[in-house]
Amino acid sequence: MPVSRAQIMGGKLLGYFVIGLIQFTVIFTFGYVMGLRFGSDPLALIVTLVAFTLAATGLALMLTTFVKTEMQASSITTLLSLTLAPLGGAWWPLDIVPAWMHIAGHISPIAWAMDAYNALIFRDAGLDGVVLPVLVLLGMATLFLWSGCRASDLITLILRKKRQFVF
Repeated sequence: MPVSRAQIMGGKLLGYFVIGLIQFTVIFTFGYVMGLRFGSDPLALIVTLVAFTLAATGLALMLTTFVKTEMQASSITTLLSLTLAPLGGAWWPLDIVPAWMHIAGHISPIAWAMDAYNALIFRDAGLDGVVLPVLVLLGMATLFLWSGCRASDLITLILRKKRQFVF
């Protein structure tokens, strides 16, 4: 039985999503073993991890539709990492930046994840304290996944049309 394009794409996305979850699990477990505490609500932490990993996976899918080579993908990944991490508050807290940068930083999924982690770690928030960041991350994930799938469909359609006119 042939496998559909959607099944292949879904399998790849699921694989990368699981790899992302494993990476976070290893990092957070190591931090916990070293004495770091992530608040008192493990469910809120897990929900945040899942939402952020979904958003990152969706962003990766969206970007893959615009690159043609592995080198391009690597370059864009490096550029985005070095831009979105500080902009999103992963390198320094957004509390110390000007208001305009605080607002601009929230275009990054990292900012919303950091908001949730800060609420969990520093304010001992529960699930109710991370609802907004998690919903925004899930919204971003949906937008990125939808955009990536639509762009992929469009590229496939264009390639099919080109093949029809090849002599």
